[in-house]
Amino acid sequence: MRNKNRVIDKTFLSADHADERVIRHRDQIAHAFRWAHVARYLSQNHRYKDTILLEAGCGIEQPLAKMLYSNRLIVKSYVGADANKLEIAEMLRGKKLPITLWSQTDFSALQPEHVGLPACQIGDSHGPATDDGYVLPNVFVCTEVAEHVEPLHCRNLFKHALEITSEDCHYFISTPVWDRVNAAENHLNEVTAEAFGAMLEDLGYHVVGMWGTFASQKDYTPTMEKEYPGITTIFNKLHEYYDSTVLSVIFAPLFPMQSRNIFWHLTRKKGDAAKQERLFDSLLSQPAPWTMHPDWFQLSGYTHRHTDACLASADGHNAEPMCGKEGVFLP
Repeated sequence: MRNKNRVIDKTFLSADHADERVIRHRDQIAHAFRWAHVARYLSQNHRYKDTILLEAGCGIEQPLAKMLYSNRLIVKSYVGADANKLEIAEMLRGKKLPITLWSQTDFSALQPEHVGLPACQIGDSHGPATDDGYVLPNVFVCTEVAEHVEPLHCRNLFKHALEITSEDCHYFISTPVWDRVNAAENHLNEVTAEAFGAMLEDLGYHVVGMWGTFASQKDYTPTMEKEYPGITTIFNKLHEYYDSTVLSVIFAPLFPMQSRNIFWHLTRKKGDAAKQERLFDSLLSQPAPWTMHPDWFQLSGYTHRHTDACLASADGHNAEPMCGKEGVFLP
């Protein structure tokens, strides 16, 4: 059940605590692989050397920053923001990684001067600066945050991310997938994969890639042989050694739409966005409800609480919802 008393849920999965107890479950394993994927991207062609990285929901322990430092991926700048109280992690204090933290911060309040670097300080390799002379982040990371904020907050988070990042920015986002049946107790707003993808594309994102980060065997094993002939032999052989927790992470990237969590790699749409191919129909054409939250319709930008008319129009795949006249739409 959703925690109804919070607009933002501040719980987090502690990597340090898991180490202390020598416990690993599939979300913890998936977390490590998500950070590793970002590190992999940054390591290719030494991208990290020209990277200004912005992380929304960086976490109290700053695990991504720790991974970058441990792997000697010293980015030009790392900026982390979180709703929780933050202090620079002990292993990062006084080290070469240039780190700035925005503690107990509403992400939508961050501006170019908070996340960018002055163009005069970073040489000739940077991209175009803003009118105020700031070079904006070219890598944005937001893992396991969207489900902890209400639908309108979720939309505004990713809308604002486009406003304070560079034109050539790459975005790495993960969030659980709502299966219309179950959701974690500390999650406010799990979203269906189709609705989340549609929202991102509606906002102006282009999907470069998407991978499952963990999946239940019952959701992908019935069709895996059809999609990947011969994979059952590999699955069974690995199952002799690995338990279901590990297998749920190993095979999930192959079955994103059957997974319980998806990792998205995005860029922004360029040129004539209307003519660019989409992977998902627009959000307003998605079957209702889109999220587990009672105000699921606000994911579209409508701030009025949904009515029966909203439900009927969205469920009927009407691109002009009847409740538009009753609410306020934020484009």
